Amino acid sequence: MDSTAKSSVLELECIRDPSSARCFSSLYQKLCLAQGWIFSETLEARQIDGRPFTQVDVDGAMLDVEASFCYLGDMLGAGGGCELAIITRCCTAWGKFKKLLPLLTSKHVTLKTRGKIFNTCIRSALLHGSETWAPAAPDLQRLRRNDRAMIRWFCGVKPDDEIPIESLLDRLGIQEVTEAVRTRRLRWFGHVTRATSCINDTLSLSVPCVRGRGRPKKTWSECVRSDRRSWNLDRTDPHNRTEWRLGVKNAGRLLPTPVPGTPAADDK
Repeated sequence: MDSTAKSSVLELECIRDPSSARCFSSLYQKLCLAQGWIFSETLEARQIDGRPFTQVDVDGAMLDVEASFCYLGDMLGAGGGCELAIITRCCTAWGKFKKLLPLLTSKHVTLKTRGKIFNTCIRSALLHGSETWAPAAPDLQRLRRNDRAMIRWFCGVKPDDEIPIESLLDRLGIQEVTEAVRTRRLRWFGHVTRATSCINDTLSLSVPCVRGRGRPKKTWSECVRSDRRSWNLDRTDPHNRTEWRLGVKNAGRLLPTPVPGTPAADDK
């Protein structure tokens, strides 16, 4: 008997005996796969996009729970993380890049000037809101891929040309994109630490919840601790605005551009 026949027989058995746990488990698994859910042996399902449920009851009215929405140019997802935000910012940056492409590819403009234009008009759109991101390795790889594609384009470098991206960044006088993200995040950390309003209370805010199995997602605080340790800013006081900004600026200039494939480039 093939798998299709077995499935049909199983469904008939479930109709005849609804109390059968084996039939219910099989049909439940099919329902999870059809709805895009994750099936577990404990008969619990959750949406892949992170929504705990698809609808909520508010004063007798059923409202849909959205998987994502855009707020002030930043895309927020029910599952957390910054993947949707990075995808949205990459699309926005490519739109800005296409508009400025005639200027960036002009032979009458020096590479240093092109780098300033790219950093001011395009990369600022790419990294909008990155101060609060806690990107994983795939998210950083997506940023590098889009950023380097635009840089090679307006520099006239083809994929077959054996010119490393580090050389192009040095000619343009700009940071590597992951280092730019780290600089923005550390500057924002100093701002939050010095703040006297409710924004400072969020650093010590604890949310009561039940932790699931496995390693939780990388948090923003973990990224900040890793950044401070990598840039030797553990002893720099973020409450001193001048000292902190100067330390972040100098650390970003002195460190070399990470080579792909190394731990510094992976930023795990």
